[in-house]
Order: sequence, then structure tokens, then C-alpha cells
Amino acid sequence: MPHRLPESPFLSVSPEETLKHATRTAAAVPGGLILLSGGLGAGKTLWAKGYAAGLGITDDIYSPTYTIMNVYRQGGIVLHHLDLYRIGCFEEVIDLGLFEILDAGHPCVIEWPERVPALYDLPHLEVCLEPGDGFDSRLIRWNRHEGSRQA
Repeated sequence: MPHRLPESPFLSVSPEETLKHATRTAAAVPGGLILLSGGLGAGKTLWAKGYAAGLGITDDIYSPTYTIMNVYRQGGIVLHHLDLYRIGCFEEVIDLGLFEILDAGHPCVIEWPERVPALYDLPHLEVCLEPGDGFDSRLIRWNRHEGSRQA
């Protein structure tokens, strides 16, 4: 039986709940393009860590802010984790190998996708993290988008 995506919106009241949300998302969407948005400190990298755990990756997951892309390999799974905060155009993302990643069927989680609006034209799962009422709470919303352009 296929796994279902967690409810949306989902109110996480702790980092642990955010991790669990992402782990459940990985079970339902183990591949493809995931565009992860939210402000500074919203928990994007924490969510990516939970997603990786849901895929069976036990490595430490770090923000790729300075490296632009981190690649994690474990048990036949290859996860690409990108941070586009310092990227300015779609061509730079193509140069990083986005289409090769997606063509190979590897999951690709991208933080700060709004820096490259053309990404929203591709089929993707959009996950948005927004501050909740409490210090550690986050409102997590997701939407599937078929895209107007194929990878």
C-alpha cells in the first residue's frame, strides 16, 4: 500500500515533530524534486535531515549554504541537497547537474528555490515552513505541482 503524504497544513510544535513530518514525507515521496522554502531559521535544513532519515540515510545532514550542494549516499539511495541562497539564475542550477540528478531518479531537496523562479515550472513537491505561535513551532504546508516544463 502506498504511503500518503502527511496532512497539510501541519502544525509542528517541536523540532522532533518537524523531523517526523519530513520522514513521513520521504516515505510518500522518495524521489523527485522538492522545493523547500521558508525564512532564515525556519527549519529547512532540519526538515531535509528528517527527509534523509526517511530515505534511510543516517549521515549527518548539513546546510549546503557554502558548498551549494551536498550529496549523501547510503544503501543505494543518493540524495542531493542544494541551497540556492547564493545562486542567481536557472543556468547555474543546470550547471550543477539538476537535470542529470532528476533523470537518474535521485531525490533532490532544494532550499531557497525562490532565488531561481524557473524551478517552479518543473514537476515538484513544494514544502513551505513558516513560524508558528511558539518558539519551536512551525506551520508546514505542501503542494504537488505538475509543472509546465519537464526535467
